[in-house]
Amino acid sequence: MSSRADETRAVRLAVRAVEGLDGVRVRHGTGTAWGWMNVTARLDPSAPPHERTPECWSDRLDRCVCSSMRYHICYPDCARCALASRVRDRVMEAIRIASGRSKYGMDRVKVTICD
Repeated sequence: MSSRADETRAVRLAVRAVEGLDGVRVRHGTGTAWGWMNVTARLDPSAPPHERTPECWSDRLDRCVCSSMRYHICYPDCARCALASRVRDRVMEAIRIASGRSKYGMDRVKVTICD
């Protein structure tokens, strides 16, 4: 890529083409973190709901914070968590192809799939 703006545009277009997503945000780091890329994507609202265990903290909070996976405990076969994992893998592959980053450059890419 010739510039970060070109890389951002190419990645945004590639990630938008991934099936199962509703919205995409691509940002680069600044200063000493100029090589880092943060990609935030939202799952499609038609995705199945979480299958939460009774210990889930999200039910006690005013907003769903499931994307961080710190506050909720889903059953092992939760369909939404499995879908988010598959979509994240497809997003990472789309970023790798669109940006031309090596596997070492992909270490500086953070992908967050939000609910």
